[in-house]
Amino acid sequence: MKRFLAAMLAGVLATGVAAEERVLTVASSNPFSFPQALQAGPGGDLQVNGAVSLPHGASVNAPVGAVLFVHGAGGPQRFHQDWRAVFRAAGFATAHANHFTPRGGGSAVGDHIDLTGAAMATDALNILSALAALPEIDADKIVIAGTSKGGGVALYTAWAPLVRAISGETQFAAHLAIYPTCMHWDVANHTGAPIRVIVGTQDDWTGHDQCVAAMAHLAGQGVPATTLSLQGAAHGFDSRRPLHKVTQAFDVRACRFSMDVEGVEYANAQPMNAPKAKRAALGTCVKRGAHYGGDTGATKIARDHVRALLATIAAR
Repeated sequence: MKRFLAAMLAGVLATGVAAEERVLTVASSNPFSFPQALQAGPGGDLQVNGAVSLPHGASVNAPVGAVLFVHGAGGPQRFHQDWRAVFRAAGFATAHANHFTPRGGGSAVGDHIDLTGAAMATDALNILSALAALPEIDADKIVIAGTSKGGGVALYTAWAPLVRAISGETQFAAHLAIYPTCMHWDVANHTGAPIRVIVGTQDDWTGHDQCVAAMAHLAGQGVPATTLSLQGAAHGFDSRRPLHKVTQAFDVRACRFSMDVEGVEYANAQPMNAPKAKRAALGTCVKRGAHYGGDTGATKIARDHVRALLATIAAR
């Protein structure tokens, strides 16, 4: 692991366009499924390019926590910058990457085959290793946050077997999942870091009740997982767009997603460990069309909640 990190970090950082922003280049891989991710381990032959931004005052002598922000199925959006600004204002560095770029394409909305959660989670844990090695970053205070599909990645990266396989003993300090697709683990085997899900009660894309049930199932197995419900808010409540219907979106509220002890994902008990199988499984429960749009009141509540969570991490 040490030799891998040394090679990976040899050319990791280059000065970006702003004094406090740096380019981050990380070696990763492209597994379709979590069993493949477990086999692949750290690094790989895929180059993922992202960026790290340090808050004012961060230095080798005054290292800070960091938040890795993961985009959703629609790729990076302008309003994601708003979240990163919130994190930096709280005294945390931020990191992000475009997970489509090394794999081709620019959106997985309505088709989650070419860019899977397993691939994005693998990227995230490889980025975690790179961030933890930076002298300006406190490796014990790195948080992962994401919206929609990226929120799912925030949940996946709390699964201990995946963490051990890719980032070893380095783990995220907290997992912040904003309107994610939520997963039931048949047997919880998690790192113990707190998990926070934030979702609107009117989310007809990934679903509100599904996340409440999934987090309650984890909490019942001793995982510190909770849900913040935002009354009346839809998917994308933190965006800058008015509420509208996205016709190609997957409404997955009729799907019960789960993962077994080997990392195989299921939709309503149908395995999704290969492209054909995943399409068939989703075909049993997915409908087309869901709503998306901003809600300033819900966004304020969510940001206040996130600031409070980050304050607890910073105070450790």
